[in-house]
Amino acid sequence: MARNVEIKARLRDPAATRRLVERAAGGRAAELDQVDTFFRTPAGRLKLREATGAPPELIWYERPDATGPKESHFEWAVVADAAAVRALLAAALGVRVEVR
Repeated sequence: MARNVEIKARLRDPAATRRLVERAAGGRAAELDQVDTFFRTPAGRLKLREATGAPPELIWYERPDATGPKESHFEWAVVADAAAVRALLAAALGVRVEVR
C-alpha cells in the first residue's frame, strides 16, 4: 500500500507565496482544474478524481481526522470511463461531497 504525508497550511499572503514558488520553480504556476467526488464508505475515504489533462483515477485512502501533518495509506487505479464509475458508485454507496 502506498503512503504519503499531507500538510495543510494557511497563507497570510498567497500572492507573495505564489511569487516565491514561481521563482523557485523557474516559471509560472500551472492552474489545475480538478473535481474530486467522494463516496460514502464504512471505512476510509473513496474518491473519483477527474482532472483536465490527466486520466480519471479512483483513489481509496485512510487518514486520521487530526490537525497537523497526517500520514495517509492509499490505493488507486486509473479508470477508463469516469461517468460510468461515478454513476455506479453513487448508486451503490451514495455521494458524500463533490470538491472542485
